[in-house]
Amino acid sequence: MAIIVRNDLRPGMTLAQDVADRHGRLLLGTGTILEDKHIRMLKLWGIPSIKVMDDAPPDGKTPTAKPDSVVGALPVGPSPEALERARALAFDLFHHNLIQRKHPLFPVLLSYCVHEATRGTKPDRPTDNGGLLRDKSAGKGGGVGRPPSMTELVSSVREVASLPAVYHQLVQVVNDPRSSAADVAKVISGDPGLTARLLRLVNSAMYGFPGRIETVSRAVALVGMSELCELALATSVIGTFGGALQRTIHMGMFWRHCLACGVIARGLAKALRMPNEERLFVTGLLHDVGRLVMFARMPDTMARALEEADTERIPVVNAELTACGYTHMGVGRALLLEWQLPESHAEPAGCHHKPGAAKRFVVESAIIHVADVFAHALRIGGSGDRRVPPLDPAAWDRLELSPEAAPPLLEEARMQVAELAAVFDLEKTR
Repeated sequence: MAIIVRNDLRPGMTLAQDVADRHGRLLLGTGTILEDKHIRMLKLWGIPSIKVMDDAPPDGKTPTAKPDSVVGALPVGPSPEALERARALAFDLFHHNLIQRKHPLFPVLLSYCVHEATRGTKPDRPTDNGGLLRDKSAGKGGGVGRPPSMTELVSSVREVASLPAVYHQLVQVVNDPRSSAADVAKVISGDPGLTARLLRLVNSAMYGFPGRIETVSRAVALVGMSELCELALATSVIGTFGGALQRTIHMGMFWRHCLACGVIARGLAKALRMPNEERLFVTGLLHDVGRLVMFARMPDTMARALEEADTERIPVVNAELTACGYTHMGVGRALLLEWQLPESHAEPAGCHHKPGAAKRFVVESAIIHVADVFAHALRIGGSGDRRVPPLDPAAWDRLELSPEAAPPLLEEARMQVAELAAVFDLEKTR
């Protein structure tokens, strides 16, 4: 028996296990021989991977799994040169994690990246500065001056970005015990742009509802009031930053990385059967916003930090600390609190590179940390790190998931981000 990710399914494969949708309804039964129509249906329903039977050889001997079909195994087929290039790329990508190579998760992630490289999957970002800098001359001319103190930076947060009034109205309605679903729908419907984005979001493969949702009232009924409020925050925050930042960094690249982190965080929360998966999606989406504030206030200093991280082969968060005395984690937490978002968002975002520092939302912080590592492994978008940030093994171990759960989760995230980038109108940049 082998676990096959959706994009590798082929007609003639035989199901080794029943396939059900997200609501537990049976789609295909054990023993079904896949046809093109079955594969199309599995894609339509957003099934990330399935278990198939190994082909039985004519001599009746025990079958062996095909190396190119088993998640975590290196594929066969590419030339030795191509395979060596893929391995070199993967080891450079995981440079900060080589000390963890004996951890059970490491070989699975490494093999997945080698598999993707040999399969021809192209990353969003080039190799320099994580694909974030648009202005290649930033930070290269003259001194960068004294960076503002953390207090000075935090005091200017409101000038950099503020959430739209409709979101705060929505929070008030959701938190009012006298409010109904109709009240929530009324607030959302008052903003046509927000309405359109929310409907596109709930009709995406991230939810996989069998029928199309045409009204906000129906979306509230299916998704929930608090959950839809979280999604409204997600659709609002992406448009909050812009202006001068667009000339310095690739905003589309930045938000695609954050979307990947959010989608993976939601998938991890779902695997752990946690309530309000949307909260984890939004926290993942927001985890790096502190870096946007830092780029808005000190672009040259941040450009230098990215360059130092690349040339010295150190994590960007370390270079930030050297250059500024603080990191985007602390700035991000301050921004979320300034926006009056709950601590359940602020703490995980504020310690996503150091999940062990979390005091209240320990599991949530572990999820965002792991999701960030996974998102960098996917090489979708970029927030400045060329390489995968160091994994805290204790954070992964806290989730008590099998390492084999990672590749299907990554494959599903890759497909969902491609669709969500269109939902959020992100400019396609490479």
